[in-house]
Amino acid sequence: MADEKPQINSQPETPGSLDIYRSSREYKVKQGFRNMTPKKKLMLLALPILVVAIGVILYFTLAAGGDPGLQLVWADTANTVNDMSLVCGAKEQKMDILVDNNVGENIVSAAAFIKYDPAKIEVTKIDVGKTDFSQGEGDTTASAPGTMQKIDNTNGLVQVVRGQPANDQGDAFTKKAGILATLYFNIKPEADISATTTIFSFSQADPNKSIIVLKGGQAVDPEYENSGNYGGIIKCCINPNDECLPYEYCPNNNWYNNDPNENIRCCREKCKQGLEFYLFEKEKTVEAGEAFNININLRPDYQPVKEINLQLKLNYYSLVEPLSSGNIIFSGGVSGTATYSNGVFAINIKNYQTTNNVAATLATMKLVAKEQGVLSVDFDPAGTGAIAVDGSKMETMGTGGVYTIVLKRIKLCPSNELVTNVGYTDVGFNLCVTPGSDCNIEIKGATSTTVVGTGISTYDGVCRANTEIDHEIQVQGLHEGRAYSYDVVCDGTDKCPVRLKYQLDESGTQHIVYGALKMSGNFTTLSSQKLDIREQKPSNVRASSATIEWNTIGGPNGDGLADSVVCYKKVGATQYETLTNANLINKHSVDIFGLEEQSKYEAYVSSLVTNTTVTRGSDLCNNPPASLCPATVPAKSCATAMATFTTKSLESSADANVILKVSKDRICDEWLYCNAKTQVKVTGANPEKYEDLCFRVGKCNKMDESGNCVSIVDEDKSAMTVESPKKVSEIRNLSGYSKVGINWGKRCLNTGRICSSDSDCIGGAKCTEAKIDGFYPYSQMAEVGVPIVIKNSNFENGIPNPWESWNKGVIENYNYENANRVLKIWPSGTFQGAIVKGVSNKTVSKGSYVVSFWAKSDDENPRDIMVELAYGPEGKYSYVPFKYYNEGSNTAANFVTLGNVWREYVVSLSAKELSGYTGQLNLVIVQAAGRVSSKPFYVDNISMKSVLELGDNMNYAARSCRLYPTETAPACDYYDSQVGKNYKGWKGYCVETDPAYQNRRYSSQPMCLMWWPVDIINGESNIFYKDPTAIGYTGRKPLYYCLEAAGNYSRTGSLST
Repeated sequence: MADEKPQINSQPETPGSLDIYRSSREYKVKQGFRNMTPKKKLMLLALPILVVAIGVILYFTLAAGGDPGLQLVWADTANTVNDMSLVCGAKEQKMDILVDNNVGENIVSAAAFIKYDPAKIEVTKIDVGKTDFSQGEGDTTASAPGTMQKIDNTNGLVQVVRGQPANDQGDAFTKKAGILATLYFNIKPEADISATTTIFSFSQADPNKSIIVLKGGQAVDPEYENSGNYGGIIKCCINPNDECLPYEYCPNNNWYNNDPNENIRCCREKCKQGLEFYLFEKEKTVEAGEAFNININLRPDYQPVKEINLQLKLNYYSLVEPLSSGNIIFSGGVSGTATYSNGVFAINIKNYQTTNNVAATLATMKLVAKEQGVLSVDFDPAGTGAIAVDGSKMETMGTGGVYTIVLKRIKLCPSNELVTNVGYTDVGFNLCVTPGSDCNIEIKGATSTTVVGTGISTYDGVCRANTEIDHEIQVQGLHEGRAYSYDVVCDGTDKCPVRLKYQLDESGTQHIVYGALKMSGNFTTLSSQKLDIREQKPSNVRASSATIEWNTIGGPNGDGLADSVVCYKKVGATQYETLTNANLINKHSVDIFGLEEQSKYEAYVSSLVTNTTVTRGSDLCNNPPASLCPATVPAKSCATAMATFTTKSLESSADANVILKVSKDRICDEWLYCNAKTQVKVTGANPEKYEDLCFRVGKCNKMDESGNCVSIVDEDKSAMTVESPKKVSEIRNLSGYSKVGINWGKRCLNTGRICSSDSDCIGGAKCTEAKIDGFYPYSQMAEVGVPIVIKNSNFENGIPNPWESWNKGVIENYNYENANRVLKIWPSGTFQGAIVKGVSNKTVSKGSYVVSFWAKSDDENPRDIMVELAYGPEGKYSYVPFKYYNEGSNTAANFVTLGNVWREYVVSLSAKELSGYTGQLNLVIVQAAGRVSSKPFYVDNISMKSVLELGDNMNYAARSCRLYPTETAPACDYYDSQVGKNYKGWKGYCVETDPAYQNRRYSSQPMCLMWWPVDIINGESNIFYKDPTAIGYTGRKPLYYCLEAAGNYSRTGSLST
């Protein structure tokens, strides 16, 4: 049987000397000692001490209560190691083996056997420099074991046996506590223990049992805290899932779990700050032939950098147009040189001036995509670095980017989508694509791969980017009421093939080839089936009214379109009342009025698919439900259902539908009418129908029998402000479409008393004009401003382009509180911010330029910004500021003061200030020289389209969204890449907002009480009839906006309407 005692130390032997060593006397002595039990070893060690003290052994007895103990404490603090919190990879951890709780005992030797998990812990040294037990071996390591002191990192066991000789008085170790030895250990790099686990423990069983021998030879079992077990956790990440910041580095690359595919990575040492060079955007998809920019950035930009060297390597650089040093454009204020060779840019920037900002753009790499493929751009560490102001080399890192180049794709035309017109045995497809191309359609069964129908529409023109072609494809021979899938593929013609290279046409002109457009979907053909009523229910039940709702599906035509009939009565009554609607609809809603409060009613609903041969009879509610669907109508065309409800009490239900008897005592005296309009065809109307779209309004007080204005009222373009109280009677009949102001004259600010100067006011108060300015009449409000389109004005595409950093300002497309994308601007000094170049290539001599935008600051204190037009040669711009009217000071200033909440601003600039200049205009938004801040500010929805002039003193209303195209629309206009569709909302001018909802929050806008009553404003397209479902607005009706109602106006008594 094998020896059950574990080998404490298994050190490799030299094969050539092993046998000679085993035959030596020294080996045999050591083997004999090794085979002794721990108690015999201690007795052997203590023998010289016992011989010296033999005369006094019998004199001493065990007098104190409790035995001495062993415990582990931290060498630096003497605190217990229990509940320890360790870190993966930590080196040279130290703990003392402590003999304690010695009360009145005389200890001659002690043996400590300590167990641990060798997969987590590596013990490196037994240090006896501080020991209180002088008898024993010196310092011991794992590679140089002793006889009494051993480290076994294979089995996880430390052995320390030491003694203390008696002194002249016969005493050995009598202190209350003393150090046996100090253990040094390392924590393994992957030793992750998340839950508290025993890490070290004293062995308390043979053959490696920890014991203490007292003077006189008595061996005692030590006492232990926590039963001799010491637990804790080992964290490989101090903060789980945390790692160094992008511009920090891990010293010596000492990462835990340094695998980019893993979710956890942390530095085992404290991260140190360095410099990161990175590309923005780091990932992008562009089309062949498209120009795109890559910003070369640095962060943080507040370290003492003197010189920068960058080496950018472009892999597969043949995918872009030929390169040269001219592809690198340095940012304003950055002076550098660039060279190019074989796909490598070498950039040197001397005497770099930091901006004390979070990040800065050093240069921009301008590229043009050419071929399909993946271009990667990396910083070569060998040529990338930075020198500090003191001449030392700085720690740097580089983060490259990947840019996927794809073929230009054939696309749906703007504001177009694939339309399917499904019939019983056929289906039609309508779509518009650009550039012109062939379109093929395959129809398959919903669960089959067999093609059951095909269609094709060809285009024979030459491939051009600006060519649009409409396709109408009809597929017949399908089955009624069956589900199908379709695949639409629009690809090149013979003159515009789909290839992965450039194409020469007949004239030798080179064109970019376009990739195919592919779309898939499902549809179900119509079926002739029985009409069915679904989801019938009462709603809006009040004291005297209720609504009955239901839906119809199926029917002979498969569309559920049918008429509406309701037969209702109070439970217990004998007579049914009848309500009908002959319109064929599939969502039915019938209102019932004149009901009694707190009464139960029953109602039968019925729908019939009527036509020239199927009609309703008389006495519909004579005997429901039989009388609703008699045998004289087709069974599949008629359906009935029943619903019951109980009306509420008058007290519990405020009912606006209660009928009151009133006297009509007011008529409209003047109103707004449309004096500039156009007629458009209503899409899908049968018979053909046209309606008016209004562009401008006027004032009218008389119309003919056809509703046309025959008496136009002329109005002056002046603010409607009246004196109070002299002329208040003049406005008592005006409606909400007359925004009238009141002038109370000069008043003291503290008392409101009439005054002529400050001396008339008590308490040192000011005498000031007390006036609320009115607006212009609606008929005199006009749009002002040269219409200019700014790309990416709402930043919903996730990138800042075409906006660029200006004068070392740092910009970012920022997801504000995860609710709305805005442009974030960090200025560290004056006139730093953002620029968008080339907003216009010409100037005008008359009129004005306007800019509207939303903005807020991160600074709680007010700060000033400027909006300017920059013109002239790049690098030598001249600037003209826009003006903003400050209501507090009643003056127009060259700056805008931002607060800490979102607010909309409109600034303007007279075209005369650009007199004599005819070149390109650039829009700049920067921090002004007044009240400055180093904190960022935000801008959004930047527009240079015209605004509505409401009144004097630059009183403007910017355009806003009257109706969003979808419930989840991120903006009034947006492109949904998932469905390949452009959505356009209905824009207008809000003349008066709800005072209870003024502040914008994220992407929302203030609630509007009054809109300028025109259908289409300057610069916007007709969204009403081209595709009504794209905006969700149908069923327009002509409206009359009353301005003044003349009649027997009275303040008292009578109820008027």
